[in-house]
Amino acid sequence: MTRVLVVDDCEELTEILSELLKGEGYAVQIAHTTSDAMRHLERDTFDVVLCDLVLPLDEEPSPEARQHESDSAMVGAHCIHQVTQRYPNLPVIAISGELVGSPLSMMLQFGAKASLSKPFGRAELVKVVQSVLVV
Repeated sequence: MTRVLVVDDCEELTEILSELLKGEGYAVQIAHTTSDAMRHLERDTFDVVLCDLVLPLDEEPSPEARQHESDSAMVGAHCIHQVTQRYPNLPVIAISGELVGSPLSMMLQFGAKASLSKPFGRAELVKVVQSVLVV
């Protein structure tokens, strides 16, 4: 069974993605932060990772960091980069509803194999997941 790790801080979205993917026959694990994702990857084997670009900092941000909420997109990019550096054969799909078009496709430079703009449907999700698994 194909194993998918979904990394997103939105619990409602991770539940929806989990149900969609399970309905297609995938086994799904959820992570809400970069450190949570890395713990899952250290313990288990996955075939693909779906990673949101806008993730919270793993620790309580400093007052200076709070002033730069837009930097949270860099947390997702860092997560993608970290996963692809440690697990170079593990395909990562970047997902985002806030960064679309060119900024989202730039995640390919961080190691993502594909990207999806939110909102996306079941068919688009399955097509992209299957496309990175074939490579």
